[in-house]
Amino acid sequence: MANDPNHLPNSSEKSDTQASSSADSNSAGNAMASETSASVGQNNSDGVEKLAEPSMGPACLVISVLALAMFSAFCGIGSFFAFSNQPALAERGITQMLMPWVETSNLSPGYKREIMADLQDTVEKVKSRTLTSRQLSRLKSALEDNPVLLWGNVEGVLAQAESAGLSQVEIDAANRISQRLLHAAAMRKLGRNDLVYTLEGCTHTRKDGEGLEVNTSLTAQQIQEFLGRAERFINGNGVPNEPFEKTVPEVFRGLIDDALTVK
Repeated sequence: MANDPNHLPNSSEKSDTQASSSADSNSAGNAMASETSASVGQNNSDGVEKLAEPSMGPACLVISVLALAMFSAFCGIGSFFAFSNQPALAERGITQMLMPWVETSNLSPGYKREIMADLQDTVEKVKSRTLTSRQLSRLKSALEDNPVLLWGNVEGVLAQAESAGLSQVEIDAANRISQRLLHAAAMRKLGRNDLVYTLEGCTHTRKDGEGLEVNTSLTAQQIQEFLGRAERFINGNGVPNEPFEKTVPEVFRGLIDDALTVK
């Protein structure tokens, strides 16, 4: 959910520059030198694919377009998963980067336990070396662009609804919107950056730069703006207006299982 700006070890970049210049004449007896042009080549010595930084506007993977682009770097679940299709690097990306990030996230303790157990099960599957390259690629995408790992922020915003002065009718409506938003994640219509953008007015970057944190003393207007963004998103993406009973860990598990179903 690793520090997004950091890549796994064992990759290097080499660049070389070639310059050429040519002269043009634009008047009799006078010449101007043209600017040199450079080209850069990169080589990955161990086969690790270098991923482009998701533009956080996923809400990056967005995240404040956030600034979305800046947010992805700290979301802890971003392009640091540069493990390409290599099981050993995939294992390290999950155990050394993602799992520690989940431990320090603002997910509820119960959700953390379940998600950590799911991640450990995923690591065992990776270690078995039975996953195909396509499955590893889909797994990487499912972990990178995963809004569920940020769900503690949604719950943190809703937890302030009563103290901010929202009526019980508004709180009930907020809970329904939250259910539909989670349903959108389960349907793979809500990406990490979409959620970051939706939360933008109610959150800020953690001091360690590795995630989001809900602002304290939210106003009713701030919470209503979050709910308005969320409702526009789910309505615009055809999410059913009906109860959704799955929990956050169940949705997370479903996204991982879905990634690994295709051989």
